[in-house]
Amino acid sequence: MLFALGTLVSRITGMVRDVTLAHFYGTSGQLDAYFLAILVPFYMRRIFAEGAMVSAFVPVYSRVYSHSRESANRLTDTVITYDVMVSTVVAILFVAFPEYVLKLFATGFKHDTLLFASDLFRITAFYMVIVSVWAILSAYVNYHHRFFFPALSPALVNVGVILAAWMSGESTVKYLPVGFMVGGLMQLGLVVPIVVSLGYRFRLSLHHESFGAFLRLFFTASLGYMVTQVNSIVDTNVATWLGAGAVSTLQYALRLFQLPMGLFGVAVATTALPAFSRNQDIIQEKLKDSLNLLVFLTLPITLGYLFMARELIFLIYQHGAFSTSMTLRVSSCLWMYSIGIPFYSLYLLLSRYFHARQIGSVPTMVSTVVVGCNVILDIILARVMGVRGIALATSLSGILGAVILWILVRRSLRTAFIDRRETFKVSMATTAAMVPLGVLGDVIHSRYFIVMIIAFSVLIYLTMCKWLKLRVFLKLRDFMGK
Repeated sequence: MLFALGTLVSRITGMVRDVTLAHFYGTSGQLDAYFLAILVPFYMRRIFAEGAMVSAFVPVYSRVYSHSRESANRLTDTVITYDVMVSTVVAILFVAFPEYVLKLFATGFKHDTLLFASDLFRITAFYMVIVSVWAILSAYVNYHHRFFFPALSPALVNVGVILAAWMSGESTVKYLPVGFMVGGLMQLGLVVPIVVSLGYRFRLSLHHESFGAFLRLFFTASLGYMVTQVNSIVDTNVATWLGAGAVSTLQYALRLFQLPMGLFGVAVATTALPAFSRNQDIIQEKLKDSLNLLVFLTLPITLGYLFMARELIFLIYQHGAFSTSMTLRVSSCLWMYSIGIPFYSLYLLLSRYFHARQIGSVPTMVSTVVVGCNVILDIILARVMGVRGIALATSLSGILGAVILWILVRRSLRTAFIDRRETFKVSMATTAAMVPLGVLGDVIHSRYFIVMIIAFSVLIYLTMCKWLKLRVFLKLRDFMGK
């Protein structure tokens, strides 16, 4: 719950950041260049930092820690040492050859836009060094039951970008990467004191007997995450074929898609990984608890997005340089993305099941299938539907991945791990909460009333959960009351 709370604050600041960018820059080609400059380090972060790095580090650290805390600290030293060395070399190569790297992500950009993005990328490239160290330290802290500040720390990156946007104004985005990097340093700085308070002191180390096990698991996991990120690369590439503003249009919708994903999907999966790693004998029970929580959190948001996509974009983004036509374009993308929210959240959770059991090859193979599906659908649907076709392709491929992993986990456990009774209760509560959105959503054109009707629907949902005595709701209520 503390992880979710910290993530909530981080996501709220991310929303404020996007509202600020929308106000000053709308869906401009200049903003497309900035998004491209930060997308590359973000992709590297998802592959090598909070993705594969954490998935490989936590299970091996858990095993070593059960025998010796001192040895576990030395393993952390070794992982950080090699991580900094490798990520620094990659960042230097990015700075030396930015155009060649960015061309892989934006084959449709005009030359001038690509050159401008390259200048911005030279500033943001070293973020991957910062965030990879942050990811290891955050995993260390999470293992020792400290969730709030690691989840909160990404908010500082958003704060840095917001301040840079207000300082630069509408004229240029060239100061945004500076705010991005300053925020990254603050993000790392927030976690370091917590690690120190737990008794950890970094020492340069080039050897640990369990580093080989970590490395094997890391490479297997990184292949899976790397394959998954090909989706994002292809999405961005195809969007650059659709003209100026297509990348930023997709990014605005993607941010709202990732809000519940990060707040709930990633939060549940991240906190589940240490629990799965520590409790191999009762992993089925832990998985069922995590799944119940995931359904409770993601199902109402998914349907809420589907009912209120246009109203949400109007509420959040439509002011300043962001026009009505932009609202319609972004909301159509959000509607398509919304379909995939529960499935991608499930995909993240079930992947953690295999990582906890140190069977990283399974998510890797499934990810390969998902990416192949996404690439084919991207090319087909973008031609037919434009930029919203890219969002639909993402959702459809996520559904495929979730279904495959579900079948594989079911075969592994040889028993059902979903609580049908609890899921039915969530469905009933969600249906009741959607009634006011369905009846009033299309006739409301005031920001005040949009907020009121959303709040009313949330109240209905929570009241129904209480009335139906939903177990996960009662547990959360008791936790919040302590």
